Amino acid sequence: MKKKVVSIVLGFMLPLLSCYSQSTNKKDSNANSAAVENFIGKLMSNKQDTSKKVEGNHANSAALENNIARNNANSKGKAYLPCPDNNHPHQIDLGLPSGTKWACCNVGASTPEGYGGHYAWGETKEKKVYDWNTYIHWDGSKKTFHNLGRDIAGTKYDVAHVKWGGGWHMPTLAQIKELLDNTTSEWTSEKGVAGRKFTGSNGGTIFLPAAGKRWGSGLGSAGYSGDYWSSTLNEGNENYACHLYFFDVGAAHWDFSNRGNGQSVRPVR
Repeated sequence: MKKKVVSIVLGFMLPLLSCYSQSTNKKDSNANSAAVENFIGKLMSNKQDTSKKVEGNHANSAALENNIARNNANSKGKAYLPCPDNNHPHQIDLGLPSGTKWACCNVGASTPEGYGGHYAWGETKEKKVYDWNTYIHWDGSKKTFHNLGRDIAGTKYDVAHVKWGGGWHMPTLAQIKELLDNTTSEWTSEKGVAGRKFTGSNGGTIFLPAAGKRWGSGLGSAGYSGDYWSSTLNEGNENYACHLYFFDVGAAHWDFSNRGNGQSVRPVR
């Protein structure tokens, strides 16, 4: 048991500790420090049952595909502040300067609070084990990553584009920064599922569940951490791609994460 806990901690701590590089003031740094300490404590005390399934985590694929196709056909250019009905996904208007609309659900989820799927960066299918040995865009050393381009939005490597179509794609780093700069956010829960709610200047809202991330064969930090891929590769080290992340304390931030991690995807268009 002790070896398993150590393995989990090692698998998650390096990406988490990188949060300090993006802190812009002392207050954010202190908040991040508290978040990391809180995260370690929860892992070590084994308070989180990562095997627990959240209702709506994985949608009925046929029903979800029908909803996506119907909404793509009938709702192009039409955006909402809250979702108008339960036929998810919908595109939500947050009043962002670029006009970008965010989806109300994660890829693979049929409700806003559903976790949906976890995907390695550039992969479009879920799998049982997430590590470098199973990452299909890596051939055994840091010098043999497949060249997917600096940004995969709208390509065959973009899981949102592949699964949803209709102009949906993974958010770029610029779009994640725009979300962070032009909304307020708070830690809350929807239908008993913990996560972070983002509210735009126009009153539009989206909820991102704290779906955790996958490394190895387990799901870690579900219920108190959210990790959402961008489509943008890290400029300094192609071992990493940029992502949005948040904890149950502190603010939401962007940083970079190991490309082999299984993380959530929230589409935009």
